[in-house]
Amino acid sequence: MTFEGPGQWSALQLNPGLVMRPDYEVPVKAVVDYLVERDDVDPGKIALYGPSLGSLLAARTAAFEERLCACICDGLVVDVYEAWHAVWPRVLQNAPQRIFDIVFKFLEERSPQLRGLANRFRWMLGVSKPHEIIEAWRPYNIKDLAPRIRCPVLVLYGEAELAQSNQRVALSALRFIKDLSCPLTIRMFGFNEGWAASHCQIGALAPMQAVVFKWLDTATREKHSLPRRDMGTSLDLFMRYAGSGDSRREAEELANSIRAGEVDQLERFVEK
Repeated sequence: MTFEGPGQWSALQLNPGLVMRPDYEVPVKAVVDYLVERDDVDPGKIALYGPSLGSLLAARTAAFEERLCACICDGLVVDVYEAWHAVWPRVLQNAPQRIFDIVFKFLEERSPQLRGLANRFRWMLGVSKPHEIIEAWRPYNIKDLAPRIRCPVLVLYGEAELAQSNQRVALSALRFIKDLSCPLTIRMFGFNEGWAASHCQIGALAPMQAVVFKWLDTATREKHSLPRRDMGTSLDLFMRYAGSGDSRREAEELANSIRAGEVDQLERFVEK
């Protein structure tokens, strides 16, 4: 089933003022409470899929809602405030609030796309001024929650998501991945796979859906057969956007630590 919670289109239309909230495990708990009471739902096979901002909300929910058997994070965002700063023009990234608002409104007047996006955020977050939009995202981060997640996790990325961001966002993702102790699968859709490389594979959903449903079949039926770490070539793609200098060195250390977990797991499997 699909549902729309606080801050999402239908929820806001039916309940004006029901704005977005960072502790999304609260509304999801209500959904799970409803599902487990239904005769046509297996309470042991409730999985959660979240795309874009929903990826962060889904991961946060998985850290607190123990009844989930699996979690899919598509385009995983670890820190929304950090991610937004990564895509702003340099003139806006560290501008004082007054200057930020002036420049932002100037850009809004000349870009219908930006104006539409900003108005959407004003509505969903319950704010009005441009700088308030950015400030409202501060509590939306899951940097310290990875160790709490117990259910299997599938993380999906399009290469364009990393290419359009910066090394800080890539590092946050690698740190989060390293701290996960649950079974983890990462699937990166590269530019060689066409529109599947776009944000949340929005230009080519079929390849993403094939990956998700195949993984879910295992996660809901034989989750103990899932590898602790299944990365494929995803880390290699991450490293393309890890920057240079200190950022690059930290990324390499994180990647090596994650790869060590894969090797560890393989050695234990061979010993058995």
